[in-house]
Amino acid sequence: MSSKRRIIQVGLAVLAFLLCVGMIYVTGRDNPDFADSIDYITAARMLVANGSYPAVGGLHFFRAPLYPLFIAGVWSIAGESVFAVKIVQALLHAVTTLMIFRAAKLLTTSTLVATIAGMLFALNPFFVYQAAAIQTEALQTFVMTLALLLLVKMIVSDGPFDLKTAAAAGVAFGLGALCKNSPLGICIVLAVAMAALCYRRKNSIAAPVLMIVVMFITILPWTFYNLRTRGEFILINDSSGFVAWIGNHPANIRIYEGKFASREETQQYQDYMAKTLAAEQVAEWERTKGYSGLSFKERESLWRQQAIENAKAEPGITARLIGWKLLAFWRPWLSSDIYSTKGMLISAALLVPLFVLGFAGMWLSRKQPRIRETVILFAILMLFVTAVHTALVSTMRLRLPNIDPFLTIFAAIAIVAILARFGTARIESVNRFLDSSH
Repeated sequence: MSSKRRIIQVGLAVLAFLLCVGMIYVTGRDNPDFADSIDYITAARMLVANGSYPAVGGLHFFRAPLYPLFIAGVWSIAGESVFAVKIVQALLHAVTTLMIFRAAKLLTTSTLVATIAGMLFALNPFFVYQAAAIQTEALQTFVMTLALLLLVKMIVSDGPFDLKTAAAAGVAFGLGALCKNSPLGICIVLAVAMAALCYRRKNSIAAPVLMIVVMFITILPWTFYNLRTRGEFILINDSSGFVAWIGNHPANIRIYEGKFASREETQQYQDYMAKTLAAEQVAEWERTKGYSGLSFKERESLWRQQAIENAKAEPGITARLIGWKLLAFWRPWLSSDIYSTKGMLISAALLVPLFVLGFAGMWLSRKQPRIRETVILFAILMLFVTAVHTALVSTMRLRLPNIDPFLTIFAAIAIVAILARFGTARIESVNRFLDSSH
């Protein structure tokens, strides 16, 4: 590695870390800053205290374990400190920035593209904010970027797919699934697509199969913990039924089509949906089905079946909800109901150019031999994640860890393509300078 490239990477990592530290102090160094934080902190405290894991969280399921385990791991070293968790997440943001740099360099061989991609990611306020909050997205972004980096490493390499890299990608996807369930499906879909796209290459079947197998091996210790402590074979957690119910409940339509007088009123209605309305449903099942005496899978099945019945009873509202959730997933700005009109406009000024440049970069890369397969796999990833979250629960923060990091790389490709219109020789000269040792 050239000395200049090393300096660039150190600079990007330091910049990313310092921005997160600044955000930590702006938002409150000891402030959990998120509604779900209570569940994660409670679970981490139990893990540190006696090694057990709660059977239910603030909602009607237990959380996937990786993030509480991550918090507990930090606390086992630093003591119970929200600030310590945030600092480690700032370090994760810095490392993820370096992974974006590495992935861009592998894809394009251009240090300029890699530098711009790393800079765009490091400066992205949404990633900086999530690193300063007690929520799963900072860790999820790290493991998903690692998984996709390993896929890129396999695809752009010469010769057969490397089985060690495939196994490492499987571990990354497994950890991602233990943080949020969606990487379970992402791994399988991308593995099948990779086998189909690269069928002429050696290990084109063995590597994707190994990736899937290792993913499940990574998850299985937690599955066996569930079997031992809950008496049921639960792969990760029991959230799918409740998530389908709350994401598709007819009352949800007011979130998208109603008007709220303030941020507080918006939050109150969301709390009503998640807590009051859910509690009323549980009370009804307690009277009719003995809900508290049911197994985890039986409860999950009840929520899922009720979601289906609600959709059948209100097909028009369900169709509108699907449309709204699709827009919510891809909306390139924050909600004005929660973050004010000013916040919405500022976020749009940041995200709209990223989207335009990102998709332009994908289009420009679609026929380049080194990048073509990655573009196709990334498009498949986007379609799959969109479909999953449109069917269940859909928010911008569920998009961020899976899509926006690599969209940043394609945005950097588009930026360099624009700059190249003023002289390809200058771009080549800059790349030679960045790759030189002196």
